[in-house]
Amino acid sequence: MSVYDIKDLKKGVNAQGGDFATPGITNLYNAGYLLEIQHVPSGYKVKFPAFLENFSDAFTQSWNAEDVYGRMDPIAVYQNTRRAIAMSWHVPASSFEQAKENMDVINTLMTFMYPSYSSQGANAGGTVLNMSPLLRVKFLNLIHNAATPDLGLLGYVNGFTVDVRSEEGMFAESELSEPAVYPKTITLNFELNVLHEHAMGWTSGKTGDPVLRQAKDGFPYKTDQPVPSTDSPPPTPAPTPPANQNSSTVQPGGGASEVLAGPGGSGLVNPGQE
Repeated sequence: MSVYDIKDLKKGVNAQGGDFATPGITNLYNAGYLLEIQHVPSGYKVKFPAFLENFSDAFTQSWNAEDVYGRMDPIAVYQNTRRAIAMSWHVPASSFEQAKENMDVINTLMTFMYPSYSSQGANAGGTVLNMSPLLRVKFLNLIHNAATPDLGLLGYVNGFTVDVRSEEGMFAESELSEPAVYPKTITLNFELNVLHEHAMGWTSGKTGDPVLRQAKDGFPYKTDQPVPSTDSPPPTPAPTPPANQNSSTVQPGGGASEVLAGPGGSGLVNPGQE
């Protein structure tokens, strides 16, 4: 029996399967299609291939509505906007060895449900809770930190559910002193209550137009054309047209093409063509 190396835990232990992984799982990992969950108090991480089953992202507003005599509609005062992400994913195993490794990773994930403590007293006989079990979650562009893209989205979970897909079978181990079984497929799910780490809402930009107060690479999902924000890079200036319309320009392929201007002569002609 061995234990995880601390360096591996900080880097992120995974359910890839190691030497027993299937090509499909390996390709997902190499391409970055994975779910990463980090335990904030310890800094340890687990990673799963992106076998997503369900995903939902709920934005809910809280209003304090007060009924007033003689008024048909209540007077509503805005309080806050909350975000909760619920998702479930499969953890499959194509071999006995990979099924055991999956259980090791899931064991590690379940320990993330608990806080960290600091020792007190000369003999370290007492402990005091010093950090709650907050998590950081990253999942491609659907779960990302708009303030610091390199970090996961911060939040707390109501709990994890481990569903064993018994109908898909299990691997049995009888060589130990006590028999053990390892499911071929496990489904995990959780709900993440997001804690916003950057300023939310709208403000006036430099030109006076409304912009988001903060958001890098788009909020809430990372996109190519996000709404302008105070963190948006300055606009790229339009390229200056060449002074000589008959000059040669370099094309993406590396060769030069002559720009023909004038009546009946607009277009691109490759070198050597008439």
